Amino acid sequence: VAAEFGREHLSMVNSETASADEETNALRHRDRAHRASDSGEDGRDRFGYRQLEDDRFGLDLAGLDEVIGSNDDIRLAFAPDGTMIGFENQEADAIVEGIDRVGAFWEKEARLPNNEEGATLIADLSDPWGNPIRYLLVNRKSFNITSDGPDAIWQSEYDIRAEVEVDSKTFEEQQAEAEQAESGDLLSWAHPKETWIERRLKEIAAAKGETPGVDGSTESAEDAVGPELVENPEFARSIRWDVGGATVLSGSSYFWFWTWLMLGTALVFVPVGYFYRPKTYLQEEAST
Repeated sequence: VAAEFGREHLSMVNSETASADEETNALRHRDRAHRASDSGEDGRDRFGYRQLEDDRFGLDLAGLDEVIGSNDDIRLAFAPDGTMIGFENQEADAIVEGIDRVGAFWEKEARLPNNEEGATLIADLSDPWGNPIRYLLVNRKSFNITSDGPDAIWQSEYDIRAEVEVDSKTFEEQQAEAEQAESGDLLSWAHPKETWIERRLKEIAAAKGETPGVDGSTESAEDAVGPELVENPEFARSIRWDVGGATVLSGSSYFWFWTWLMLGTALVFVPVGYFYRPKTYLQEEAST
């Protein structure tokens, strides 16, 4: 729904010229707000639209009381193309604080905390409705931090979730990438590190205080140094905000589900294979 309104909003903003008067723009925004509102059977709005600064727009989701304008509303902010960019109220303050604590852990340990460690890190954080913040490790490069929302029920339509991807690379990951960049193929370990021509060029360049380049040209020793590795990189991340319960099976739970399912299938097949008795049917030609 947000993407649909975002595309319409972007096209209308692009079509508006500098000469359009304020009254015309106000009527357009009012028309979008009217069509964005979603009333229930009782006539109360469950869904609202607002025009924001910098060509952005906002969508209001009615909270547990199903009434727009109360304290439990979830107010979302979107870019003109419909991409969600965050929340307008304090719904996500505790989540952002939790993300920062996980980032500090990553900078210290060069890894993301497991579920137990993450729960300990954010144990004292709560959302505006008094619910504890949840941490879930998805894989070694991503994690989720979730609020149960105004209904205090996990995996419901009111959940507020931050899906975080770690953009930083540990020192070990940087080393691995540098080694992979130096080796062009899987059999590079079996090849000599340098040909006799390269060795000869190095000998000649060493006498001149220079370093030979790949194409035989020479360069100073400082220029020959590869990309610098950062031993203690800062935590950089990208956040995808979302509302709703998402998937029940995520992270390691997804893989454990299929592991146990395959194990159960194998156990069921054991008695089937034991009691199964094959039969052979021979088809004979009918006598004429």
